[in-house]
Amino acid sequence: MSPEIYLEKGHDLLSDWWALGIVMYQLATGVPPFDDEDLERLADKVCFEDLPLKSYFSKDFSDLLL
Repeated sequence: MSPEIYLEKGHDLLSDWWALGIVMYQLATGVPPFDDEDLERLADKVCFEDLPLKSYFSKDFSDLLL
């Protein structure tokens, strides 16, 4: 879920763009960018941590994700 949904701020088209970026990240790496068995910690990571970019991402792909 996008940060807006976790923070109960409602959601709009930006949530869809966020989800697309997460899917692209998973396709490129094989794993989700944020993961935790504890749902509260997972929500904190989604809402407050930066996207963990990989060293093998091209500058263009990193820019697209951000």
